[in-house]
Amino acid sequence: LLVASDGAEARVGTLGAGVWRREGSRLARAPFSPELDRDRVVDILESRDGTLWFATEDRGALAWDGHAVQRLGVAQGLASDTVYSMLEDREGSLWLGTVNGLSRLRDGSVESYGRPQGLRSEEVRRIWPYLRDPFWCAVITMTLHTAAYIAEILRGAFQAVPAGEVEAAR
Repeated sequence: LLVASDGAEARVGTLGAGVWRREGSRLARAPFSPELDRDRVVDILESRDGTLWFATEDRGALAWDGHAVQRLGVAQGLASDTVYSMLEDREGSLWLGTVNGLSRLRDGSVESYGRPQGLRSEEVRRIWPYLRDPFWCAVITMTLHTAAYIAEILRGAFQAVPAGEVEAAR
């Protein structure tokens, strides 16, 4: 079960029962769901142009543009039909993590990357976008700084205890 929300509408991808969306307080089958009824949807992404992308375990990535579902798979240049994760970058390229490497869809063409291009593993399960955003860099930096500061305070406190008192405590 996967839930993705853009704030206005929640979508639920299931492992074999299509895609559902929230309508008020209940779930209803999404209008494009018949195309996805038997698919194991493992990731959902809404791109800037409003296209809904669905990563599936055996049919590649499926795109719903509001009218029809289009398939992006090995035949179109994708590294594998098993897609684990997706990310849209600042330039509008769609990155897809697959069982056989990382693929990028840009301006209608697909380019794939694997071990020969420098990946440590062919399998790309998650694409981590946080270090490209200055906010997350600041959060990570402040967290590490705070942890180091607290560790230094504790080190100083432990060193301030006289050796005899430590021995007496044992």
